[in-house]
Amino acid sequence: MEACNNKPPRTTSGLGPSASTAARTPRRRPRAILSRLVTRIRPRSILRLILLGFALATLPLVVALVTATVYVDRVTAQGQRAIYDSVRSVTSSQMLVEQLTAMERNARQYGVLGDASLLKVYLSRRKEFVQTLREMQGLTLDPRQQDLVRKLEADEQDVYRQVREAKPGPAAAEAITNGFEALALTAHRIQKQSSASVAQAADQLQGAASRAQRLLVWQVAAVVPAVLALAALFIYLIAYPLRQMNQAIRRLGAGQFSEPITVNGPRDLEDLGRRLDWMRKRLLELENQKVTFLRHMSHELKTPLASIREGSDLLREQLLGPLTAEQTEVAELLHSNGVQLQRLIEDLLSFSISCSANPLTESRPIPLQSLAESVIADQRLAIRRKALQPITELDGISVTGDPNKLRTIIDNLLSNAVKYSPDGGRLWIRIRREDQHAVIEIEDEGPGIPSDERVRVFDAFFQGRTPHEGHIKGTGLGLSIAREYAKSHQGEIHVVDHGQGALLRVSIPLAEANA
Repeated sequence: MEACNNKPPRTTSGLGPSASTAARTPRRRPRAILSRLVTRIRPRSILRLILLGFALATLPLVVALVTATVYVDRVTAQGQRAIYDSVRSVTSSQMLVEQLTAMERNARQYGVLGDASLLKVYLSRRKEFVQTLREMQGLTLDPRQQDLVRKLEADEQDVYRQVREAKPGPAAAEAITNGFEALALTAHRIQKQSSASVAQAADQLQGAASRAQRLLVWQVAAVVPAVLALAALFIYLIAYPLRQMNQAIRRLGAGQFSEPITVNGPRDLEDLGRRLDWMRKRLLELENQKVTFLRHMSHELKTPLASIREGSDLLREQLLGPLTAEQTEVAELLHSNGVQLQRLIEDLLSFSISCSANPLTESRPIPLQSLAESVIADQRLAIRRKALQPITELDGISVTGDPNKLRTIIDNLLSNAVKYSPDGGRLWIRIRREDQHAVIEIEDEGPGIPSDERVRVFDAFFQGRTPHEGHIKGTGLGLSIAREYAKSHQGEIHVVDHGQGALLRVSIPLAEANA
């Protein structure tokens, strides 16, 4: 967590009550509806919500699969039965024709010769014919075939009576022949109708298959969107509270403690959301206590410091009497350390202000060149004390912002570079334009910043392991304050990977870019 960034977020997220304007209300209605849906479902755990979503998403697929299986089995059974009956009908009709031919031959011989053995053979043939006729009647036939089979049965009964009652002779043979010719004609019509029924059964089977295919297509067209909609709904119901928690944790990590944390979803995640909100309140209390402590401590230190400064100034100016050389050196030491202590206290005050109010207190176009020259002039004594050689490359560009905060950024970076520069070293102060940003770079020839410290060097109170000259150890707030002030100007600051020495770069949008 950053040491200071506890301002309220400028945009609202999906967590907690919405603070957006009325113009954005209609856009949030679907989210509110889904939030109420989550509240109504409200399973006890995220695992139950996942299982419920999986069950509901697979239910339409199972129903569609069962329906398709039943329908296809039914169509298959009907097709098999139709084809079986058609083939049996064709086979039986062929047998009827063959049996009628054999019966006619035996009946005519009996009608001519009157031999009882021929009558016996005829009766045996007739018995097979009747059996075939009964089997054919047991098949599923169309009405025309059924009528022809019944007609064949009735006509055969008449011919059978003629054969039993006939007296052998040419007249009996002729009558029997005429009767069998009528039977043969009916049998051939049955055979032809059976052959046609095979093609008809194939057409019916093809039609049933087409209907089954259309049914499956409609089921897929209806089920797939339903499954996708259910899957999307439960993905949202599962991801929504997780996203709320992720956003809440991100806000806590960014130090934004003002907005309450609310998680809508399963009860275990809602309980976790309440714990996160409790932690947010505790962090907010600790942050307020820290800022209050820094303010009070800084103000309390300034009172005795003022007395020390006044006393050291009286001694330096020898208003209380002449001083020896050693006493003068001590007075100068007290004065310089008092100045350094005052700077440290001012850093604490600036740090507490940056933590409590990052928004700009003043915003107007600021020429960076004149601002940098003013900062360099203010630090000329420190630069002269270490015999440093400042090298300036300043472009005449402007940014929109707070002059005091921009000055503090440059001052903190420059003082940090002066502190770590070796005696007689060089300092580079550059200001240039890069795309739509103003780039401020300050480079020194000091020991540089180790790679493992480049991320933490901007944290408050961080003290690196690089040694530096000076009587009083710094607070580690200078770069932290510079980063907060750069953020308040929508800019950024970072350490540039450089050879020898340290190179810190600040990037801030130009005035015309902000406009």
